[in-house]
Amino acid sequence: MKTYRLYQLKREHFHEKAFEPYERVKKWYGEPGKEWYDLVYELSSEEELTPDDLYRTFNLDRPEDFKGHSLSVSDVVEMSDGFWYCDSFGWQELCWQKQ
Repeated sequence: MKTYRLYQLKREHFHEKAFEPYERVKKWYGEPGKEWYDLVYELSSEEELTPDDLYRTFNLDRPEDFKGHSLSVSDVVEMSDGFWYCDSFGWQELCWQKQ
């Protein structure tokens, strides 16, 4: 069983950083920090999913118990190979450490 996690910006960071492309956030505020985010959902699957699979899940087939907003620019997904920032087009890998 594989575990995937979705992180969304905390309230105190939302207004200034939400929905901003990676390069703009990096330029204005520095590399996105894990401390900016709350873990909002954890998903287990037998399948190996991609960030794009998770994007579809949290926009088209949202789990009933998911209370966050649709996965969008500035959200982060945790995969087995690391953390990925949802950018305007595609994904940017983040240098966060797994716990």
